[in-house]
Amino acid sequence: KNKLKIQYNVINFNNYHSNLILQMMELHKSLAGKQTRSLDSWLENEKMIIQKKGFMVCVKFGDKIISYSFFFHDHLTGVYFSSCTDREYFKYAGITHNSIWEAIRYLKNIGCKYFYLGKVKTHYSKVPLSTKEVNIERFKKSFGGINRSFVVYNKVL
Repeated sequence: KNKLKIQYNVINFNNYHSNLILQMMELHKSLAGKQTRSLDSWLENEKMIIQKKGFMVCVKFGDKIISYSFFFHDHLTGVYFSSCTDREYFKYAGITHNSIWEAIRYLKNIGCKYFYLGKVKTHYSKVPLSTKEVNIERFKKSFGGINRSFVVYNKVL
């Protein structure tokens, strides 16, 4: 019954209004308890939306915004960039999964053929991953798809 109160809205260049990205920034800051990215990086996301290279998925529970996700794209590939979701609403399972599904549907509608979620498995790291990083990888891996391996070297002579 509460799922009927959850609404997913794609926000792109057509329905974006100035500084809306700052609402995502404020939600992210309040949920994280600190600002984790510079204001300039958020404003770059806004430019991407205005230039038809990015979009957001906004999730409302009734009248309250409980989640945002940001994606960017070219004409072929869409990329998941970031999300913030109020954990209080995790009990209504699948909020961010459904946001990503809405993004995939939107990307398909505008002609993109591929979707990239990002890193889903760290095989080795000099520094142990945090619980949050492990959980993010588990979340991303749950979507399946084509796996590609990359090797990242921190120091190359």
